[in-house]
Amino acid sequence: MANGSGQLTFQRKVFGVLLVVMLFLYLHPYYGIRHDSNLYLGQVLLKHDPVNLGEDLFFFYGGQTGFTIFPQLIAPALNWISAPQLFQILTIVSTSIFLIASAVLIIQFLPLRFVFYGVISLIVLPSLYGGMSVFSYAEDFFTARSLAEPLLLFSFAAFISGRWLLVGLLWLFAASLHPLQAIPVLIFYWCFLVLQDRRWLLGLSIPLVMLILGVLQVPGSSLWMKVYDQEWFSWIKDVNQDVFLTRWSFSDWMQLGVDIFFLFLLGRERETKLQKYAQGLLANLILACLLSLVFVDWLHFSLLTGLQLWRAQWIAHWMVIACVPWLIKREFDTHHFHDVRAWILVSVVLLNSTIVAGVPVAFALPILIVLYFIYPRLDGLLSATSIALIKTGLVLLLVLSAGRYFVHMYLNYLQVNGQREYFRVEFATLSFPPIAACLIFIMLRSSSERLLNSLMVGLFLIMGVAFATQSWDRRNDWTRYIESIDGNSKIFGVEIEPKAQVLWSDEVLAPWLILHRPSYFSTAQSAGLLFSRETAKEASRRADGLGLIDLQTNICRMMNRLNQGVAGVQECKISKNVVADLCKNSNGKLDYLVLNDKVDAPEIGVWSLNEPVLGRYNINYFLYRCTDF
Repeated sequence: MANGSGQLTFQRKVFGVLLVVMLFLYLHPYYGIRHDSNLYLGQVLLKHDPVNLGEDLFFFYGGQTGFTIFPQLIAPALNWISAPQLFQILTIVSTSIFLIASAVLIIQFLPLRFVFYGVISLIVLPSLYGGMSVFSYAEDFFTARSLAEPLLLFSFAAFISGRWLLVGLLWLFAASLHPLQAIPVLIFYWCFLVLQDRRWLLGLSIPLVMLILGVLQVPGSSLWMKVYDQEWFSWIKDVNQDVFLTRWSFSDWMQLGVDIFFLFLLGRERETKLQKYAQGLLANLILACLLSLVFVDWLHFSLLTGLQLWRAQWIAHWMVIACVPWLIKREFDTHHFHDVRAWILVSVVLLNSTIVAGVPVAFALPILIVLYFIYPRLDGLLSATSIALIKTGLVLLLVLSAGRYFVHMYLNYLQVNGQREYFRVEFATLSFPPIAACLIFIMLRSSSERLLNSLMVGLFLIMGVAFATQSWDRRNDWTRYIESIDGNSKIFGVEIEPKAQVLWSDEVLAPWLILHRPSYFSTAQSAGLLFSRETAKEASRRADGLGLIDLQTNICRMMNRLNQGVAGVQECKISKNVVADLCKNSNGKLDYLVLNDKVDAPEIGVWSLNEPVLGRYNINYFLYRCTDF
């Protein structure tokens, strides 16, 4: 019996590992260098080729690039491997380490059998935090955050076990990579220590002394007392809305509220190691949000705006997602399977996970949270019919969210004409947490000591891992092609001289990766506006100068689309005077333009991407030189 039990335990461990690998690879595919990965790639390329990229707007004035050792750590690898290959490999490596670090940390405060469920929850449930659905932990692309987050989770685990030297070393390494992710974790450590020993409140003397020095205008205090002037603030407030809590949407606030709700519940679990850490994370999250509201949204302190203390939500959200399975199981065990409060918790988790898919259920969440707290007082007063109505309402909410989700997905499917390169029906289905949860539950229940069941589940998982591995790289043809021509500065048939700045149709990756030349302007470069007034000023000036050419481009595209196939109608082209004015007003900064649309002047080079290259694309990029206007 003991041997059989041991074999079963080993079998479940193997099945569990296979299920984690399958879900991780399938639900977190790789789409290439995108989002913030572009900016971090730029920093690596700058370190590798400072002569050509040093004049780029994103780097020229310093900005955020001086706060990380990420480029120094990654750039040497470019001597042996291409940047796209390097970033792809490091994406899978860093996210794998994140899952290992998560498992190590979960073991510290939950029973061993819940490690598996916690990791599955981290894979299946949304990892987004903050405003505008911009950030998430364990992102599907490579940045400094990809390395800093697992280091911080390991540091957290060392903190729980009291290994202080290891805590400090891991935190310092993480902070040198991404201080904005590391600082909230340090403040959490302080909050936790304060809750255990009030003498740690003496730590408040540090910011208090800094405030006094600032009020007295002691030399050097302007570093932390600087406030955005009206002009600088006007440049950043619209392009950096995610850093201002008052600009967050109701859905963003509700996701924050749900994290606070679950941390509060975890903080009430007595006689568990989890309780005190949940309380520390809750205090840290509330403190961070209050400081952000006061010093960022209302007083506009530049240093605290740049520190983005609201990022404390990343570690709080991680804790909530990792502990949700344990908390729900605890609720069912405390009461019974038909208990309304337990199903309210399930509904809050599932409804909150659908907000990010555009499902308008956020308004139901505060009602459910209030109902959870007041239900014990209503339980004895409610009739069986009333309880049945509440349960029916929960079911209808879940059905409504599921229906709205699949309508949303179907519209996306129609928008891309059903092309699997852009939309996979099975992926959209399995990405819906309620469906993923049901399938996982069925699979776990199917595994048993019966040989046939075990063989069927094992075979399914092996096939699933093989399929997920094969489909993990989901870069489309365009992305693959762009990444395959890394460092080809003669792509237009002419040599672009070193340091020449290129305006490339709001592209930041193409000038850096393909041409290895500075980008004159792209919206992605706005990430540095918080940290440098000079960058913000110059970016605003360049963006304003592009207004007329963008207007003409949109008009010509519309006219050419309407006149397509009409005999005798000349092609609409961008006015050469508009381009000439743009070049002149750039103060000599702009050297070349790469446009999708023709200018009423001869181009000096063309890069044609036709069907043999990309299967079904047919794109022409036209290269123009400012000195020709």
